[in-house]
Amino acid sequence: MKQFFALTLLIAVGAYGSAFASTEAVDVQITAPTETVDREISISVVTQLPSLPYEVSLKSTFTVTLEHGIEALGSIDWKPHYSKQCTKAQSEICQISLLDRKGRVTTTFKIGLRREISRFRAILVQRQAIGGGKLEEHAFESPEVVVRFNPRPRIHALVIGVSRYGPNVRGLCHPSSDALDFGNYLGKATKASQGPRRKELLLSLQDIQVTTLRDEDATKPRIQREFGRILSDAGYRDTVLMMFSGHGYYNSEYPDEFYLIPFGGSFTAQPYDFDQENLSFRQLAYLFGHSMAQGGPRRLLAIVDTCHSGAALSGFQFSGARDEIALVASTLPDKEAVDSQSGDCLQNPKTAKGNSLFLEKLLEVLREGLTEGLDTSDGVKAVSLPLLFEHVARRVTAVANTQAPVLLGTIHRWLLPITP
Repeated sequence: MKQFFALTLLIAVGAYGSAFASTEAVDVQITAPTETVDREISISVVTQLPSLPYEVSLKSTFTVTLEHGIEALGSIDWKPHYSKQCTKAQSEICQISLLDRKGRVTTTFKIGLRREISRFRAILVQRQAIGGGKLEEHAFESPEVVVRFNPRPRIHALVIGVSRYGPNVRGLCHPSSDALDFGNYLGKATKASQGPRRKELLLSLQDIQVTTLRDEDATKPRIQREFGRILSDAGYRDTVLMMFSGHGYYNSEYPDEFYLIPFGGSFTAQPYDFDQENLSFRQLAYLFGHSMAQGGPRRLLAIVDTCHSGAALSGFQFSGARDEIALVASTLPDKEAVDSQSGDCLQNPKTAKGNSLFLEKLLEVLREGLTEGLDTSDGVKAVSLPLLFEHVARRVTAVANTQAPVLLGTIHRWLLPITP
């Protein structure tokens, strides 16, 4: 249920001529919900102006600004506007743009929420020309409004697979299919996860928003743009899930050690060029950390199926207990990952079907379901990440004993949906 309140600031100001008349008062009100589940709210600022002397009105401009902390979220300016019936002898404003009949100016701001608690205030500024090109300013500040944000949690999934690269990079058989199949699985899991939940992650399984980039769509700028959009859209209770299948590269002497190779990337030998053309995983993790510090999502799960993917978090410094960054990597930092078990698909990759070894086993376990370690609610099942990883790793190494999946980061509270 939404609750609304209004805060009113009454200020009596001095000397006529440089500001408002001394017997009058400025009334600034803010109306906003005290608690909401909506990710965008309307905040209204109502300013009651006293009558102004004609000479003061001609020289005055007014600005109402809504602030969040030290950040200005929006403002509106207006200037007194007179009708032909006004005379110089009159001491009241005949007409002001945006004024209603009671002399009030109402400004409505649409504000997106991300933090659990947000604090707002309104500032009214009168600027008056006093001659010689100088301006005199008078500011009036409202009390603070506190809005508590308690949204339904969501999962934002960015699913990427690159099979076809440029002319200087060898193509792969299954990453494009990996992205398609994993994205489709998450979409189906959303439909299977309806009903009330006690845990935030289980609740988030009811709303999984999937963005899939494959082959030519998975360029470095496009991946960065979509990842940034997700971080901007996600709130503090949301989870970001990123899956990448394709080429990966690890070199401890390069600027960020581990890189994802997007469409249009290359294996150039020059470290600077390599850093410019390819996607540093560490930089993505730092972007997430910065977003979290600004009130954004608190959980990031990365599923990386590339050669050397176990090095994806190499050198990353976790900043505190609130970091919930987990990495599921298909192999160790010094090992390659199996794309095609037979290798036949490389002869004609366009006809290749199925998934890479790691994604095949991951989807296999998720679709078959597990009989132990499940968190259930209303018949819907979710499995902890460590338990899921244990089963997937066992099946991968049974096929390719040189490929050992890796689980790193803050992992103890992760849940993924099971839809057998």
